[in-house]
Amino acid sequence: MSFSRKGKHHSKTVDKIRIACRLEMLNLGLKDREIALHIGMSQTSYSLLKKTQIYQQLHNQYLTGVLSVADENIIENLPLQRRILNQAVPVALENLYAACVQKIDKKLQFEASKEVLDRQGAFAKVSRIGLPTASQNVDNSQDNELASELIKALETTKRNNEKIISESIPITIDSPSASEQTQ
Repeated sequence: MSFSRKGKHHSKTVDKIRIACRLEMLNLGLKDREIALHIGMSQTSYSLLKKTQIYQQLHNQYLTGVLSVADENIIENLPLQRRILNQAVPVALENLYAACVQKIDKKLQFEASKEVLDRQGAFAKVSRIGLPTASQNVDNSQDNELASELIKALETTKRNNEKIISESIPITIDSPSASEQTQ
């Protein structure tokens, strides 16, 4: 069982307990050995974990529906989800950086390096699709003037074509064929 300096359980341990409780409730036939494998523990460690007070508390909260209501509130609260994700970004970046600078696993180092380059944006594999940002300097007067001139040119061409069509001799059955007119 892992504890933090303040005597509280690490969030990883609590997360494992939460996953184990959900697995146990949703899959009634699942054995302790299978749950332990799923959360990355040995069967013995999982048995010891089940005897702890924190496991018993969380298990009871799931059984009584207290945590189900809390989960629903989190799902419906988008600002809270964003705040939780924003809090996790620095840790995720540190992990990505650590994977980038480690020298043991070259494949992991390469993949992490690609992720860093892609997320930084200058060497991205795919260009971003969506509205332009201020840093892209897309909304400037030269672009707007050019776009206006192009639209005016298209409108003028369209009017000229309509004028030519309206002024031409109407085509009837008695009219000569197009090949006779061009010859």
